[in-house]
Amino acid sequence: MISFRRWIIISTFSLCLIGLLGLTLQLTSYKSVSHARLIEDTQLLLNQYKFHGSVLVVKDQQVIYEESFGNANRKQQIPNTPNTRYYIASLTKSMLSTAIYQLQEQHKLHVSDSVSRYIPAFKDQPSLTILHLLSHTSGLDQHNETTGPVSADDLITEIHSMKPVDYPGHTFRYSDSNYSLLAAIIDLVSGMPYEMYVRTHIFEPANMKTAGFTKDLPSFPDGSTGYTNPKSLQTPLYIDMSELRGSGDVYATIKDIYQFDRALSNGTLLSSSSLSQMLTKQSSLYASGWFLGKDTFYHTGSIPGWTSGNFVSLDHSTLVILLSNQNLRVDDITHIGFTIMKETQRYKK
Repeated sequence: MISFRRWIIISTFSLCLIGLLGLTLQLTSYKSVSHARLIEDTQLLLNQYKFHGSVLVVKDQQVIYEESFGNANRKQQIPNTPNTRYYIASLTKSMLSTAIYQLQEQHKLHVSDSVSRYIPAFKDQPSLTILHLLSHTSGLDQHNETTGPVSADDLITEIHSMKPVDYPGHTFRYSDSNYSLLAAIIDLVSGMPYEMYVRTHIFEPANMKTAGFTKDLPSFPDGSTGYTNPKSLQTPLYIDMSELRGSGDVYATIKDIYQFDRALSNGTLLSSSSLSQMLTKQSSLYASGWFLGKDTFYHTGSIPGWTSGNFVSLDHSTLVILLSNQNLRVDDITHIGFTIMKETQRYKK
């Protein structure tokens, strides 16, 4: 039986995410671990990847591990803390999917509706549905995300102008364009801007007190600056947040993400039937706003300077949240999240 440390070393040589997850799942057969061992192994893993950011691990509603590494601002030597705000990138998609299923509960839309019913520009694609957007099976290509601002209307025009790469429902193809269109649908059916809807119907009921939208997060006293690597002071060219509308424009702390996960689990945000529908696979790996593993639903995110991961066990007992203000490979943040998740599930008091 290989040890947890040796498993980490072996897994770093994996070149395939599927193979990596397969190795990770082997941990379920191991004996339980003590709290001290869990902390030690978690620290070892995070140090291995030179992780800079904040980490929160929860099991059975008890915080098992909470730590921050590195600096929110390296020039000013301001450290990252549990209260540091990070751009969460594509973790935004889980929140936007939740908003869509809330609106379905309010009978303002149905995920089987044609997109053209709400965005007339897509009348030339009558088979394209909201569910196709939610599940990245729309066949729409990724729009060009630049450092300059774009209006919501111009973003829709740009997405529509691109030739589809596949027909709706055929294959999974991850694209931020899908969620930018969903944000536009929320604008229309809710009667308020997408950002206001999310603040009112997700942030507030979930008690996400420090989450929000901004184009200049590093200027906040508790905001983080994004960096290209663990040692450099170099900051990347930032994508304008208007280009990421609906797909990656939210900032939050690890506590905010924890509150979101709790609110999903306890029925504050969605009924159990809507949550079940949201977590129903629409392709081999993806549901609506969430990837699905064997016993985990999760999402990762990456924009220049920030990387994120939110991992929730299907029984909602275990949470692993990782927010970083440096560039990490998505495969690496996935590896870290799944490894900590499996080790935490072995933990017993």
